[in-house]
Amino acid sequence: MELMFIVFFALLLIGVPIYAAIGTATILPLIVYGEFSPTMLPQTFFSGIDNFVLMAVALFIISGAIMQASGLTDDILEVADSLVGNIPGGVGISTILASTLFAALTGSGLAATVAIGSITIGGMIQRGYKPPLAGALSATGGALGVLIPPSNPLIIYGVLSSTSIGTLFMAGMIPGLLIASSFAVVMYFIGKRYNLRTTDNNFSWARVGRALWKGKWGLLAPVIILGSIYSGIATPTEAAELAVFYALFYGLVIRRNVKASQLVEAFRVGAVTAAVMLAMTGVASGFGRLTTLYQVPQSLGNWIASITDSPELVLLMLLGVLIITGMFMETLSQIIILTPIFVPILAELGINPVFFGVLLVLGIEMGFLTPPVGGNLFVATKMSNSTILQVSKYEVPFILVILFWAIFLIFFPEIVLFLPNLIGGAG
Repeated sequence: MELMFIVFFALLLIGVPIYAAIGTATILPLIVYGEFSPTMLPQTFFSGIDNFVLMAVALFIISGAIMQASGLTDDILEVADSLVGNIPGGVGISTILASTLFAALTGSGLAATVAIGSITIGGMIQRGYKPPLAGALSATGGALGVLIPPSNPLIIYGVLSSTSIGTLFMAGMIPGLLIASSFAVVMYFIGKRYNLRTTDNNFSWARVGRALWKGKWGLLAPVIILGSIYSGIATPTEAAELAVFYALFYGLVIRRNVKASQLVEAFRVGAVTAAVMLAMTGVASGFGRLTTLYQVPQSLGNWIASITDSPELVLLMLLGVLIITGMFMETLSQIIILTPIFVPILAELGINPVFFGVLLVLGIEMGFLTPPVGGNLFVATKMSNSTILQVSKYEVPFILVILFWAIFLIFFPEIVLFLPNLIGGAG
């Protein structure tokens, strides 16, 4: 068992890709000790990727790229901007609202950061926002993409933990909306402090009506996509396919502005994402299987039980682990490595796997916004021509908001499980 983790961390330190490090760390103990049949690994690798739901992640990324190319992002931003009006910090608030809406279309935090930030960062700077603040807001809004359904990280967690994807989506709704609202409140006070006004447009119902009508296609998309899942008409993968067809219909038939080169690029990104995801999921399944055979979760569970039998304290400890790993590992790596280890431990403590999935994603949200590896932070830094340190300074209040809600939900998990329990799907 020790050899497996020593090899894994040693390979990471010398820069070996994560999937290769996991695969090597899984195979080497079998070769050295010969305790288990070598045929176990190919079978486990294949069974790990033989899951139809995994394709939903790549399909949602493709649909998001097509929607951005068609201008659907602009319409969503206009709706958000009309709802905010000329209040302090309004452009920042509209960025957060638009990111929330776009996240409900694509399930990707990085996609939301790029799509919304590429439009709003320049506008914020023109209206007196410091470039690092503009970048921080773009990264912050994009982080909501990992929690607002459909959420790509929740899909991967659901596959690895054998948890209902639809139930996880419902569990992420209320926390996602609470955090988005809290971000908006924080931005309002930042806007008051720095005297940041939105635009020359005051709030008016007429403007809201025009924006809603213009953005009807964008607003209708999450209703169709999520509605098809919750109504039982479609599986998450089928809903992702529906999202791609919807994006194609809007871009090629309604707007007629999507170029062939943009379609090729969208499908290329989706194919690359799928390849990486399948490779990592396959080796992670073998890694998880071997840790189970070596009784790693049981050993960790016994060690944790020797410290405390309080589920809340255990979850606080795991949240601390997630915050630290989020600083150094990207999203997919965290989910793939930690899920097979933590879920069996929490099952013995009676902690709902649906709730832990949301807590895991909240920890990942903080990782999106913290150096040195935070994906959203890195992209927003480039788009705003700032340094990571400059942008990170403005991220602090938003990270504290996520941390507050994560701790709050640990003590009040019924908030997360309210919607799943409403239809009897949280068990």
